[in-house]
Amino acid sequence: FWLKFLSKLWCSFHVATLAPTSCSKCMMLPSFVMHLAVLPSRCPLDRSSAYNAVSSAGRVSGMVACLASARSAAHKTSLLGHFGLLFKVLALKLLPQRLTRRRPRSRSTVLEFRRDVGTVGLGVVQLSEDTLAGLRAIAAGMLSGGVGGSKTSHSFRSTGGLNGAFPSTMSWHWATDPQSLELFQPAAHQVMESLGADFELVAASFVVADGGCRSEEAKFHLDFGPPSIPQRVAATALAPLYPREFPKKSGNLEYKPWDDKGSVAVHLYRAGEAAVFDGKLSHRTQPFAKEAFEPRSSSGAVVDDEHPALQGFRRRPPPTTTSLCLMSWHFFHAHFGL
Repeated sequence: FWLKFLSKLWCSFHVATLAPTSCSKCMMLPSFVMHLAVLPSRCPLDRSSAYNAVSSAGRVSGMVACLASARSAAHKTSLLGHFGLLFKVLALKLLPQRLTRRRPRSRSTVLEFRRDVGTVGLGVVQLSEDTLAGLRAIAAGMLSGGVGGSKTSHSFRSTGGLNGAFPSTMSWHWATDPQSLELFQPAAHQVMESLGADFELVAASFVVADGGCRSEEAKFHLDFGPPSIPQRVAATALAPLYPREFPKKSGNLEYKPWDDKGSVAVHLYRAGEAAVFDGKLSHRTQPFAKEAFEPRSSSGAVVDDEHPALQGFRRRPPPTTTSLCLMSWHFFHAHFGL
C-alpha cells in the first residue's frame, strides 16, 4: 500500500526547479522543466512541438505528455532514487530560497557548469597551473618594466575604469594587438571548452590595484550593459594572478545571483580557478583595504613574495605597490549580430 501511495505521490509532484536548458526539447515553462531522471531521451516532444509549447495550450499539453512519460519510466527508477528526488522537490518548495539556491563551484561536467551560468549567472572553470604561470610572469614583467622580464613586441595600453564603478587605484592593461591577445588564448581555450565553441575571445587585460578600494568606490555594474545585447551572448572571465590566494573578505568578486533576487553572493578567488559570468550579471569588486594584501609572516601569509613568479609585482618604482592583479577575458558569441 505504502509503495503504491508513494509512487502515485511521486508522479503527482514530479516537477523540480532546474535550469531552463536542462532538457533540449522541453520548453514548456520559462523557469521549470519536467525532471524525469531520464531527460532528454524520455522527453516525448519533438523540436516543432517544443516551440508550439510556448503558448498556454502548448504548456498544458506538454506538461501532460512529459508527466505521462514520467509515469511510464517511473518503474525503472529505484525506490531510493524516488525518495531522493522527492526530498529535493520538497526542499525546493519548503526551505528558504537562500538555502536551496544553486551555488557555483568547479564542476566535473560541462552540463553542470552551464546550469550554473544559466541559473545563477556565474560558473567556475579550472585552469592549468602551467598556463597561469606563464601569464603571471608576463604580468609581473610588464609591471616592472618589460613583458616577461624583457622588452618584446607585445603591446599593452593602460587605462582607468571605463565607468564610475571602479576606484582610481585600479587600472586595466589591455592587449592592443593580435600578438598580445594571443598570449591569453591558451587560458581562453580552457574557458571556451566549458562556455561553448561558439564563443570567441574579443578582448583581454591584466587588472591591477595599487591601493585599497572603499565600499562607495566599488559599484555594481554590467560588463555588457547595452539593451541590444541579451543574456547568454557575452561573458567575462576573471582569474587571480597575484596573490595566489585572496583574503576571504577582501578583493573578491561580489555579484547578484539571478536565482536569488535581492541578495549578494561572493565568489572567492582561488589559484587555478576562473569565475566565468554572463555579461548581464550585476557584479563589483569586493571592497578591501590596502593592508589586506600586505605581505605577512608565514603563520598568516596572504602574499608569498618569495615565490619567484610573484616577486615582479613588488618590484615597481616607489611608492607604487601592487595590491592585487587579475587576468580578465571578454567573450562574445560568434554568431550574434548587433
